[in-house]
Order: sequence, then C-alpha cells, then structure tokens
Amino acid sequence: MALYLVCEKEEVEEIYNQLNKIPSKNEYSRSFTSEELSRNEISNTERELIKLLVGDWKSVILKCKKDKNYLGWSTSMKDICVYFTLLLLDQNDLDSKAKARIYNSVKHQIAARYDGETLPDFESLVNNWKEKKTLDEQKNILEFIEDEVDARLEVLIGGGYRNSYYKGAELLVYLGQVLESYGDKNATARLVEKYKKIH
Repeated sequence: MALYLVCEKEEVEEIYNQLNKIPSKNEYSRSFTSEELSRNEISNTERELIKLLVGDWKSVILKCKKDKNYLGWSTSMKDICVYFTLLLLDQNDLDSKAKARIYNSVKHQIAARYDGETLPDFESLVNNWKEKKTLDEQKNILEFIEDEVDARLEVLIGGGYRNSYYKGAELLVYLGQVLESYGDKNATARLVEKYKKIH
C-alpha cells in the first residue's frame, strides 16, 4: 500500500509483475538466512495481499475457498484476507467499534511480519489506496465474504466456542456495515436477526 503513496497504479502493477521473483519465507518463524536476504523474502500471505491490492482478488478468493478450516484464523490466510478485503471494500466514512476492531486485528497481523519495525499509518495507507484503486465485481466479493462469515460463525457458535463468540459478532456487524455502504439497507440488523433465529 505504501507504494500507492509514491507511485502511479500502473507502476505498482509493473512491480507486481516481478512478484514471483521474490523468494518465499516461513509464515510464522524468522528466517535463518542473512538479514539482507530475509528483508527481501515474502510470506505466502503477504504475496496474496499484494495480489489483492493490485486487483487480482479472484486468485486470492480461490485460495481461501480451498481452506476449509474455519477455526484458528489467526494462523491462516483467511483471517487477514477476509478482514483486509472488508476494509478495502468499505465505503463508509463513519467509524464504528466493529470497524476499529477489524482494523486492529489486521494491524496486529501485519505488525507480526514487521519484526519490530515501526508500522506506517495503516489507516491512511488504506484510505490512500481507496482513492487510487478499487476492487471490481464488489458484489461477487461480498457474496464470497458473506459465505466465509456464515461458515465461520456456524463453527464458532454451533461448536460452542464461547470465548470466541465476540470475534464472530464483530465480523458479522462489520460485514453488515460494509453491505449497507453498498445500498443493502438494514443489512446489519438482518444478519444479526438471522443468527438469533438459528442459535
């Protein structure tokens, strides 16, 4: 996202074309290679996020769909990709508690990959990205995310994981708010009522 501050989107897309030349690194453990090389490695999740930022969301969604694990999102690509996609799609100007929690979750995940470095102003980076680029076929993306949220909540609530209910609730409310920003009136109330009836 920082590249969108200093480059035109065409320049970013050209950089993206070089992505496959960057070596991969282990997702959650530090590399034992040299410091210079480790700074030029990229994790699979980071690779997918870059694809998302340049608009290649279909391959990201395809990879998420193949992952049928709806628990332990904090150690999978689903957590950051689903949350991050919602932030990119959100057209609301107003802040909310659910939105703030989703932002914090994504920032926490990204901070873990910065290895102690100072994080940039993440919210400003997201807003700048929105000014320069949008994801196409938003309806299809939102349908995918709603399916992911449904599956996530079914596992959390149906499986009795009470300590994680709040995670599902925050995600459900924020999804509703994003849907409302696309004209789906009362989406939040509709989604909440849906789960009240089921559970």
